[in-house]
Amino acid sequence: MVAVGFGPGNLKCVGGRPMSITMHQGRQNPSYGRGVVDVGSIDLLDEQAVKVRLLEAIRAPSYQPPTLPAVAIEVLNLSQQPKVSFADVGKVLERDGMMTGQVLKLAQSPLFAGKQKVTSIHQAMVRLGLRTVRDLVVQVALQAKVFRCKPYAPAMESLRRHSTAVGHLARIITKYTSFDAEFAFLCGLLHDVGVAGCLLALAEHAKPGPPPPIEEAWPSVMAVHEQASELMAQNWALPPDVSIVLGAHHKVLVGGYPHPMAATILMADDLSRDLGFGLTYAPDQEASSGQVGLEPVRRQEVAKQLGLSEQQLELIAADTAALGDMLADM
Repeated sequence: MVAVGFGPGNLKCVGGRPMSITMHQGRQNPSYGRGVVDVGSIDLLDEQAVKVRLLEAIRAPSYQPPTLPAVAIEVLNLSQQPKVSFADVGKVLERDGMMTGQVLKLAQSPLFAGKQKVTSIHQAMVRLGLRTVRDLVVQVALQAKVFRCKPYAPAMESLRRHSTAVGHLARIITKYTSFDAEFAFLCGLLHDVGVAGCLLALAEHAKPGPPPPIEEAWPSVMAVHEQASELMAQNWALPPDVSIVLGAHHKVLVGGYPHPMAATILMADDLSRDLGFGLTYAPDQEASSGQVGLEPVRRQEVAKQLGLSEQQLELIAADTAALGDMLADM
């Protein structure tokens, strides 16, 4: 979720005012969540051609990314106001009973509240903090509105589980660095939204027929998903810091310079595979999904960029193992 104190400093726009997040609201627009990829005239095995078409579709002015509910957008905007109250956020959430119920359900899970019982949004904010409640709202919104595509349901379910795991793993890593935990969680949660955007665009082109087989389209989706994630963040008018991380989450250097948050997400993504939450297009296809772990030398490079010692890496590994138990029933 968009956090107060994003990255190294507060989110600001021109003039130092809090940045407002604007997104397409609801399904009033008939093109909601749609972008058409004309793959009927190209060979799906021609990965480069599919990559070009996917990026063209997402960059097109007519492209409408899958949207977050209006309530989630308002919570995101409120979260950036310096004097927002729990009551203000509670009033917004109360307008969407289903989302409120899902947020409370998550708030009571071992990942957040542990043994503490949470029975109201106000109680959740008091016990967990406003920023954590914002995280919950975004997580629920992504699951309900973005990670949904019936023809590619197994891949979308894998994406949901993977993204949630990477968000929590990124937060674990920040315990041993000076980086903002909520900014890391948001970037981890959103880092692969480009995968969802690509799959939705591929599925849309084929209506009323079936979309391209996932195993044929997957290599191209993987090849462009970083760029697609960045473009979707821009379409959603998320802050530039988020877009940069999403567009470089498999890198350590951005523009030739070390980028600690990109490195954090890269490490979290790698750790997710150790837990069995790597991104796949089918439950039994992890080995052939195009997602492989970092080489030991690469892992060392990432750790060095984050300033992590061997002892801290051991602590991260222990925390990661404990997280795996909590994620098992996610």
